[in-house]
Amino acid sequence: MIEKAKELGFDTEILTALYDELKENPSNQEIIKLLTFHAEALMQEKSINESHKKLADSLAKEMKAIGPINETFFEDYETFNRQTYRINHIAKTLNGRFRTEIPEIDLSRENFAGIQEVKKALGYSALIDSYNKLYESAEKLPSDSDEDYWEFYKNLFLFMADFYFLEEKVAYRAAFTTTGKIAATLGLAKTQAVLGPKGYGLLLSEIHWMLRGEINEGWAGLLEALRSESLV
Repeated sequence: MIEKAKELGFDTEILTALYDELKENPSNQEIIKLLTFHAEALMQEKSINESHKKLADSLAKEMKAIGPINETFFEDYETFNRQTYRINHIAKTLNGRFRTEIPEIDLSRENFAGIQEVKKALGYSALIDSYNKLYESAEKLPSDSDEDYWEFYKNLFLFMADFYFLEEKVAYRAAFTTTGKIAATLGLAKTQAVLGPKGYGLLLSEIHWMLRGEINEGWAGLLEALRSESLV
């Protein structure tokens, strides 16, 4: 399962953490259900239709135009404004195609200043890592592999959720956020059209992992998010 996760660009630390939990408590039904779900979801064949591939090729081209980022992305307002404008265009495209509800990033100087404060308090290296992981998957496209397209879409929606959570921190609302609430707010259930139901569950798993240091919902929070979508 670990090797398959690597092939799909899925965070293997999630599986390692689940295995460690199971070693400590072999009868933990919550962890057993989560491991079973991940095994089934990762091994399921990934299939992306031609129209979604064409869209991915177009979006990947835009990501490659932005290039990889580092902390200077958030230190210079003009860079932030120019590159985030492109990210907002990608979000609009996703909303138009999949009927998701990804909000546009606020390009105002006031919001940029708020992000600076979040950086001082919490940092945002995770967001930079999330974006660069997306950029790496964009570089694989066009591709003959459906799995490459699946990985790109998964990383794209994950990055959008990551940026949304950063803005929630700027607005001091992050403490009231859960995996399920983020998914509902962004309309991420609609991503099943391209990721598939179990693929959407893997997206929820990575969002939950992304939030683990910010909110205290534990594995039960992920299980609840999966149950609410009838995925387990």
